[in-house]
Amino acid sequence: MMRREKSLLFLPHIFLAVVVVAIFYSLVILMQKANIQIFDITSPLIFCFLVGICLLVFLVLSFLSDYRKKADDAEKRSAAVENEEFKRIILYLLGLVVYIVLLPRLHFTAATMIFMAVGGYALHDGGKTTTRLLQAVLAAAILVPAVYYIFYGIFAVMLP
Repeated sequence: MMRREKSLLFLPHIFLAVVVVAIFYSLVILMQKANIQIFDITSPLIFCFLVGICLLVFLVLSFLSDYRKKADDAEKRSAAVENEEFKRIILYLLGLVVYIVLLPRLHFTAATMIFMAVGGYALHDGGKTTTRLLQAVLAAAILVPAVYYIFYGIFAVMLP
């Protein structure tokens, strides 16, 4: 009996496409309701617009790259997702759900540190478990306060 393989390669592209559409839809709604010009340097929407444009460009580039890679690897096809990779994906998605639940309660810094540590641990390849965990926690402890300072302290962007 031949087992059908499902490729999960393009799932992130679909998810990111939904996010990009939601960003631009929200921007249009905000522009209409609040009568805010988006292409003004003092506009509070310019940052969201730039993030949406960057995500759209990266989505297209990533999709084209993965599409070419899939076409090249069509003959050498193996299992689309191995068991270990699938477990990592599930752990990461569970971490994302926990992050969404914890964000209103713990606010940005604590919730993001927890999420980044879990995500870094889940997605890190190789090495001992303790080494992977230590690297993930250390990266979270350094990067999250730096991101918070840059966005809140320098750009004056309110974070949850």
